[in-house]
Amino acid sequence: MLPTDNFDKILPEKQQIVLNAALTCFGRSGYKRTAMSEIAIGAGISKASLFHYFNTKKELFIYLYRYACDEILAEMVAGTEDLIECVRLGAQIKIRVMKKHPGMYDFLLSLVTETDGALLEELKQINNGKVERGMALLFCNVDWSRFREGLDRTTAMNLLSWVSEGCIKKYSATKSWNELTAEIDRYMGIMKNVLYKEAYQ
Repeated sequence: MLPTDNFDKILPEKQQIVLNAALTCFGRSGYKRTAMSEIAIGAGISKASLFHYFNTKKELFIYLYRYACDEILAEMVAGTEDLIECVRLGAQIKIRVMKKHPGMYDFLLSLVTETDGALLEELKQINNGKVERGMALLFCNVDWSRFREGLDRTTAMNLLSWVSEGCIKKYSATKSWNELTAEIDRYMGIMKNVLYKEAYQ
């Protein structure tokens, strides 16, 4: 029997309740400080039931990470020739997925401060290739000749990623999803003037 066979057998609606509760709890308190009893209360089930679905807290955490990655990857599509439009599209996809799954953004954000090296290594192995496949699809049509002379791809990608992720981090808790999207669009417009040749601004 696979570790999550018991969880996979319950109704999808009940699965979603458990997943959302776990995402919220881990996102709020982090891996180490979150108790399975706290997640069980949030999901409206007994602690025994939660351990019936997942043998350990680590097993649940890894399941959530795999789930979050797969949900985002499933929404990814091929972008246009405009890299900035692609980054905007990627941000919109992440926002759309997070709207469906309360707590997912905080859960993923909590990984930035996670200190359990063994856990992070397992997550890295799970993620190996998934991000690359998603990014390859999103940016498959990009026309790199639009950038100013002397600007390399890595620098451009880092700048745009930092702006996009920074907006989500700063405003997701205080702005509506529509306002957050508008804020990202505003910053992306500024970045186009900074990074692109005049003919493509």
